Amino acid sequence: MLRRGEFEAVISANSALREPEATALKAVALAELGRLDEAIETIPSTAPLWRPGDPEEALQSDSSERTQIDRELDYSLVHHHAQATRFLAEANVLAGNHDAALQAWRSHWLPAVENQDALEQTVAIFERAIAIAPDRLAVYRAFAKLLFAFNEAEAALNPLARALAIDPMSRTTLRDVARAHNERRDFHHAMEACALLLEFEPDDAEALFLKAQALFELDEIGAAIADARRAISLHPTRARYRTLLGNLLKAHNQLDEAHEQFTKAVALDPAAVGAHSGIAMLDRFRADRSGTAAMKEVLSRANDRKSPLYVPLYHALGQQLEAAGRTAEAFESFALAAEIQRSRIAYNEAETLATVDRVEQIFDGNFLRKWRGVGNPSKRPIFIVGMLRSGSTLIEQIISSHPQVEGAGEVTFLSEAVDAHTAAKADLLPFPEMALGMDRDDFAGIAEDYLQKLTRSSKGTVRITDKYLSNALFAGLIHLCLPNARIIYARRDPVASCWSIFKTNFRRRPSFANDLGELGRYAARRERLMRHWLRVLPPHAIRTVRYETLVGDFETSVRELLRFLDLPWDDSCLAFDKSTRSVLTASVVQVRQPIYRSSVDGWRPFQAHLKPLIEALSVTLAP
Repeated sequence: MLRRGEFEAVISANSALREPEATALKAVALAELGRLDEAIETIPSTAPLWRPGDPEEALQSDSSERTQIDRELDYSLVHHHAQATRFLAEANVLAGNHDAALQAWRSHWLPAVENQDALEQTVAIFERAIAIAPDRLAVYRAFAKLLFAFNEAEAALNPLARALAIDPMSRTTLRDVARAHNERRDFHHAMEACALLLEFEPDDAEALFLKAQALFELDEIGAAIADARRAISLHPTRARYRTLLGNLLKAHNQLDEAHEQFTKAVALDPAAVGAHSGIAMLDRFRADRSGTAAMKEVLSRANDRKSPLYVPLYHALGQQLEAAGRTAEAFESFALAAEIQRSRIAYNEAETLATVDRVEQIFDGNFLRKWRGVGNPSKRPIFIVGMLRSGSTLIEQIISSHPQVEGAGEVTFLSEAVDAHTAAKADLLPFPEMALGMDRDDFAGIAEDYLQKLTRSSKGTVRITDKYLSNALFAGLIHLCLPNARIIYARRDPVASCWSIFKTNFRRRPSFANDLGELGRYAARRERLMRHWLRVLPPHAIRTVRYETLVGDFETSVRELLRFLDLPWDDSCLAFDKSTRSVLTASVVQVRQPIYRSSVDGWRPFQAHLKPLIEALSVTLAP
C-alpha cells in the first residue's frame, strides 16, 4: 500500500496513463487525500466496458440511442462483472476501505470465461457492494439488470424492491419492476406498475410499451394495439415500439400492416433483430425474401456474434436460407441459435425425464379406476395436448371457429390450480406425488378452481379450448378431476415436429429444445407417456389427431373431430383461416393460411444434419 506523503507524486505520475493499475493507484491516492469525487470519477477509466456518464442515466431502460454493441453488452457477463467491480470499488472508497478498493479495481477485468461460476461470482460482488453501501440506487438497478440478462426476473425483483425503498417515485425503477413482472409472466402486477407510471406521467411512452406487452400476453390485443400506437406517436423513432406493434398486428391477422411496421423498425434501426424475425416469418408466405443480406450485414457489425441478442436474427436468417434452398447454411444458422441458448441454461435432463416416469408410474390403470367419477361433471373444457409444432394451434383454430367454442390458447389455469391446492394442504407433496395423498374433495376442488379461472377468461361460450401442451403430464389428473372433459392429442411425425421445434424462435423456448439429442430423448419420453394415456384412459376421454392425416384428408378429419367433441357440424370449421381470433403462438402466420402440406416432409432436406435427433428417437422409441 502507498505510504503517506507519496500520494501527490502518484497522482502526478499516473495522470497521463490509461492502464488499469495506473488509474487504480491514482484513484486510491485521491481517496487517501479525501478527494472522493475525483477518485470515483477515475473509476470508469478502469472499466472500458462501462459507458461513461451518470450511472442513473446509463442504466435507463428506455433509451432510444443505444447502439448495437450497447445492446450486446446487456447479455455480456464480462460487462456486468466490470459494472459490479466498479460499484464495489466505489463503495469501498466511500467507506474508507482503500485496500479493498484497490483489490476491486485490480480484479475488474473479469472472470476469464462466462459460466455459472463466473455468474455466481458477479452476483456475490454486487451483494458485497450493497452490503458496504446499501443506499446507492444505481447499484440495485445494475444488479437487477444482470439478473434480467440471465433470465432471473424473479430474483431481480429483490434489488428493485430495495431500490424503490430508497426512492419510491423512481420512474426508471418502476419501469424495471413492470419489465420483471412481464418476464415472469405476472402480467397483472406488470399492469399495476404501469398504472402507477401513467398516473405520474400519462405520456410515459415506455410505460405504454410495457403495458402493451402485458396486454398482449393477456390476449387483450385491441387494447395492446392502442397503447403501442400511442407510444409510437410519442416516440416515432423507437424501433422496438414498432416491432411490438408489428407482432400485435400479426397476432390480430393484420399481416400487411404488421409487415409495414417491421419494415419501418428495420429502417429506423438496422439491428432491430425482432423486426428482422417478424419480416422473415411473414415472408415465408410471400414472393419477396430479400432480407438475407440485411441480416448478414447486422451480424457483420457484431462485436460478439454469439451474444443472445442475435438469437432471433439467426432464426430469421435460417428461415430465409431454408426458403431459398440453402440447406447447409440454414442449418448452421439454426444450430448457432440453439448453441447460444443452450450455453445459458441449466437443463437437468435426468430430472426432467424422471418426472415423466413418476407421472406414468403413479397414474396407472389401478389408480385411475380407484378414483374414476369423483370430479366435476362439466363438459366445458377441451384440452389440446402434445409436443410443440405438432398441429395443436391448427386444431384449436379449427375447433374455435365453431360458434359454440372459443379458444383460450395456452393458459396455465390447471397447473395454477394444482399448485394452489398443494400449497393449501400441508400434507400434500408436489405433483405428481400429490395424487397419492388426495381424496374425493381434492379432485373436485382442483376442478372447481380450474373451471372458475376458465370461466372468468371466457366470453360465455358453451365450450372452451385449453391448449397448454404441457397438460399432457396432467392427462390422468384431468380425467379424474373432469371426467367428461375431452382431451385431444395432437401428434405429428416426431422427426418433423422436433426439427420444427429446433428451428423455431419461441418467445419462451423450452429447455429441452436446444440440443438435438436432448430434444429427441424428451420427445420420445413424451410420446411413450401419451401411449400410456391412450391405454389407460377410456376412448371417450382422449383422441389422437395426426397432423399428416388432418392436412391430407381435411374435411373427414374435422367431421370426426367434431363428433368426438359432441359438437354439431358447422361449415365455419373448414374456413378456420378466416377466423378473426388472436393467435399468440409461433404458428400465428401458418394458421392464417389455407391448409397446406409442404411442411409434412420439410425435415428431409436436413436429414444428414439430424443424426443425433433421429438416433435418439429411434433408440428410445424402439418397441
